[in-house]
Amino acid sequence: MTVVSVRHKIKFYLVNIVVVLFLLALGSLMPLLLFKHGEDQYTISKIILLVVFSGMTCFAGFYSAYVYWKNVPIIRIDCNFICFNKEIFSVDDLEEIIYTGKKNFPYFLGYPMEAASLRFKNGQIKYIYDDMYENSWKLKTFLKQVVINKKDFVVPELKSVDSYEMASESYDFFIGNQFMSFRGVILWGLGGFIAYRLLLMGSSVRVGAWIVIAVLGTFWFLFNSWLMHYFKVSSSFLVVKNHNLWWRKKVYRLSDIEEVVFETRGKMPDSLRVITKDFRYNLYPAGTLRDNTWLGLKDKLEMQGVKVRNELPDF
Repeated sequence: MTVVSVRHKIKFYLVNIVVVLFLLALGSLMPLLLFKHGEDQYTISKIILLVVFSGMTCFAGFYSAYVYWKNVPIIRIDCNFICFNKEIFSVDDLEEIIYTGKKNFPYFLGYPMEAASLRFKNGQIKYIYDDMYENSWKLKTFLKQVVINKKDFVVPELKSVDSYEMASESYDFFIGNQFMSFRGVILWGLGGFIAYRLLLMGSSVRVGAWIVIAVLGTFWFLFNSWLMHYFKVSSSFLVVKNHNLWWRKKVYRLSDIEEVVFETRGKMPDSLRVITKDFRYNLYPAGTLRDNTWLGLKDKLEMQGVKVRNELPDF
């Protein structure tokens, strides 16, 4: 019997542990600080404020651990049952499965994440947040193949694209001017100013400082460049490229795409999420594209039969 287990994404798992330990340590140190210096140095109001702050900080630590445990459970599924931590449901009780869409991750404030929604006959709804798991795509594929279509589970493999297939295609470009965009200005403008100041200082800058500057400068370049993708679309392919990281290129057959999402995440620029038929996904920030370019990309993809979900607030 095939059993699929969904693995936690290690970076978020570790971040949660660090946050919990930090909050608990901070909350625990407050009373120690009070007793170390003696209560006579504090007014009653300050003591109460310190105790309340300590209690709230410890509560936040325990709450963070609880929220993660409750909303990012260990998930296992086979042909008959699906388990979320210790909760067990029969797959026959699944009433509705929505494979893609944004759902709020209920932390202190709700944060929208891409998630699958599973609604059971008893009214309970379980969410599987894509960003929290390494292989959520595998569980979605199992649900679609085995539970819905009643077939054997086969890990899908999308056919790779050869360069000769792309050569005869005619492409529409959806690209912006990086030097006229916010990301381009802070990358080249701020970077150029710092480089100019360093050249003026010349030999007065020590070797160790040059090494630190080189490391930070490389990170600054790579990070801001990663936020500047652009796209090419033909009748058969979607090609993702980068303004500065020219060696990065991802090619998708349009027939392999389940859905394309236009979205924004926090302080990141507007981005394109590509979800393929096997429910794997990639996110491509595109900080140089203007609104009319996004609209043109949307029209082009929909013209080629690609489903587009537009979550950008500006249009």
